[in-house]
Amino acid sequence: MKLRNVGKADDTYRLSIDGLPEGWYARYKENAAETSDISEIFVPAGEEKALYLEAIPPYGVTVGDYFLTATIESSSGAYPEDLTAKISGSYEMGLSADRYRYEASMGETVEFDVKVANLGNAGALTGIRFEVSASQGWKATVTPTNVTSLQPGESKKVKVQVVPPSSIVASEYKITVKAVSDQGEQSDEFRIVVKEQSFAAIAGLLLLGAIAGGVWYYFRKYQRR
Repeated sequence: MKLRNVGKADDTYRLSIDGLPEGWYARYKENAAETSDISEIFVPAGEEKALYLEAIPPYGVTVGDYFLTATIESSSGAYPEDLTAKISGSYEMGLSADRYRYEASMGETVEFDVKVANLGNAGALTGIRFEVSASQGWKATVTPTNVTSLQPGESKKVKVQVVPPSSIVASEYKITVKAVSDQGEQSDEFRIVVKEQSFAAIAGLLLLGAIAGGVWYYFRKYQRR
């Protein structure tokens, strides 16, 4: 604010704040970067000075309008100015899961839940949709595909399904799940470990087949004798 002395004599103005909401702190400063406060200011006749009023709300203050009155008192009278501090809050979205590492065989479906939550206090998160980024050849789906809205403190689980290609090389792969709303976006990373296909069972069956075939062959051969 600017304080102008329109009188014919120099004057000292006393500064006060009335009606400050509970838990709030406020102070006057001559400079925006100043760390100390002032309770009065001297202004020569016909001149003006800049004055800063800093109001600090308490931690955890709820969204809404808060009112206070800045009063400037000179030698001839008091000049109150009603002010409104508007706390708009913040939007914050979170993504989380029980696990961040999964194992799968080539071509096998991996399925897990991801929770999206409204961690802010400014209002509902709206139009939430999901995107999955993975290596080329992977298939990925999210069910449901979108969430209409989430109020502050609310959360919802969605099911993510990913399928690695059947010809993929055994290794560890990264996929990214992103939630995008009208107010912002958030993403999280997951690891999928693709294992080598096990041929032990197949080899065992072939071996058993060979043994059975051998037994049958010798049985027929010696039975004829």
